[in-house]
Amino acid sequence: MNDFTCFVKNAFKVTLYFLLICFFFWFIFEPYRKYIAGGMLGVTIGLINAWYLQVKINQLTEAAINKTKNRGIGFLWRTSMALLAVIFAIKMEQHFSLFTLILGLIIVPILTLILGIFTNKKNQK
Repeated sequence: MNDFTCFVKNAFKVTLYFLLICFFFWFIFEPYRKYIAGGMLGVTIGLINAWYLQVKINQLTEAAINKTKNRGIGFLWRTSMALLAVIFAIKMEQHFSLFTLILGLIIVPILTLILGIFTNKKNQK
């Protein structure tokens, strides 16, 4: 297992706990359901995008080792997923906040970066 796979796996675990906490907040705080739901949708799409990026990087690594051609890292697919979530939030604006959705989309990549920095510092000691 390479480092990026490990980082995404750790981010996946932390994000699932975060989604569980968000779900409890969504259940308890009724006036803020729109904002919490937008954040949950954004984090979920961000998590799917991080997983897909990890899969594509593993495929790219295998292609480089085997000296075969690879099609790319799936930028168009990941962008389409984020755009689809934004369109969904705009269409369902009474249930989802666009602002918290966009914030949720960037939580997983930032979390992966932070976990990677801490893991590298821990490994250097």
